[in-house]
Amino acid sequence: MNQIVLILSVLVYMLLTGYLGYLGYRRTQNATDYLLAGRSAHPYLMAMSYYATFIS
Repeated sequence: MNQIVLILSVLVYMLLTGYLGYLGYRRTQNATDYLLAGRSAHPYLMAMSYYATFIS
């Protein structure tokens, strides 16, 4: 029973990650979209990304 739950959890996680990756792939049309999120990222998100990079 425990193994079935683990396998299903991993499968759902992989499917969700793959789907989100596909959505990102479809929305990326040039290097600016890839590197700078099309310049539409919220300032809070950019600040938290900078902070996480700085701390690590």
